[in-house]
Amino acid sequence: MSSPKLNFPGISNFSLAIGGGANYYIPSFDQNWTDPKLGVGLNYGYGFYINTSSRLNEKYGITITSGKTFSKIQKEFVTEGVFQYSAEENLGVIPIILGLRRYMGKSFYVEPGVTIHLLKSKIKTSETHPFGKYEKADAGTKFGLNIAIGTDARIKKMVVDISVFGNITETKESFGIRDPMVYTGMKALIGFGKK
Repeated sequence: MSSPKLNFPGISNFSLAIGGGANYYIPSFDQNWTDPKLGVGLNYGYGFYINTSSRLNEKYGITITSGKTFSKIQKEFVTEGVFQYSAEENLGVIPIILGLRRYMGKSFYVEPGVTIHLLKSKIKTSETHPFGKYEKADAGTKFGLNIAIGTDARIKKMVVDISVFGNITETKESFGIRDPMVYTGMKALIGFGKK
């Protein structure tokens, strides 16, 4: 059985696409954290993405994806049904995702990858918070793992790339609680490519 033949003809099989997406942050593992309207840790985000992709052969491709996402996380701390204090966080994330795309047919793919997250957050708490009422800005870099499933259909020179993804990032401290940052989402990109 012969191995797939690599194809490196310069800019051939290259695409560049840009678009938008939405994220859903999985509830915190600490079940005391709740959103007053939505329940335990339901947090949504949105943003834009830019992706470059190069298909090496029929089965494999490599990608680099970046962009910026924005989320507003509002939570209340409740013990035994009694409100204790609240906190809100405005979170900005610049993800840099390096992926290896495995094609299953002409355009459907599964893409595992590694992620660098550049995080910037601003936290605001209520007067009853253990640390008192305060505002705190923070920034940092965290590393994670990403998995995406999607399709990058090509119509002549136009590329349409639609995918769903999941990501887990090393522990992040939020509201004094250390949790992994786990989120899922979807993105839809459109651009151009050259076969």
